[in-house]
Amino acid sequence: MIEYESYKSPNPNEEVTSFHPRVICKRSIGIKELSREIEHGTSLTAADVQATSVALIDYIVMHLKKGERIHIDGLGFFQISLKGPKNAVPRSVRAESIKFKSLNFEAEKQLKKSFNNIELKHRKVRQSDNLGKTELHIKLFRYFRTHHNISRAKMQSLCSLTKITATRRINAFIAEHILENEGTKHTPVYVPGKNMNDPNILKLMELEGAEETAKQFGAPKR
Repeated sequence: MIEYESYKSPNPNEEVTSFHPRVICKRSIGIKELSREIEHGTSLTAADVQATSVALIDYIVMHLKKGERIHIDGLGFFQISLKGPKNAVPRSVRAESIKFKSLNFEAEKQLKKSFNNIELKHRKVRQSDNLGKTELHIKLFRYFRTHHNISRAKMQSLCSLTKITATRRINAFIAEHILENEGTKHTPVYVPGKNMNDPNILKLMELEGAEETAKQFGAPKR
């Protein structure tokens, strides 16, 4: 089941406020997890899948750089787009001023049709509003166990926040010295602050770990 939230559509010219649905992204799936799943369903090993995916990406990039269009059966088409100076006369534009713009993907019609019967559920309270300060703190603490820093975009993805909410939460954590900006004002990079290792947070994580162990081995909770 896919959960979604409703957001106001940014159109100041409309007299009546309109809304649009947005899928709640619960987590990101990486190639390692996909490889393990494919390994269980086929005769391929996870290592084979990962090696093939790396080679596939390399060859796709090589052909795209030649101006070719990539078609993967059952998935869709990949093609790059370009950008150049605005309002310029074509004859006056030099090749050096033309840059890569984006990688475009067009899904196969049959692939699109496979999503027509998905089950949807409306979440009336936004996940970003429902996620408390303590839970966010714990998520960040766990993230910094294996990462040196975090960006706003990464925190947005990690905690399923909107851009505005992620920025607001980051500013609040900076004010409380849970996070610090070791980058610049225009290119911020956030690292753990002096209050990241809050004793209360560590205690909550310890209790949470004990409960999870109890669930796994059938031991009674204390």
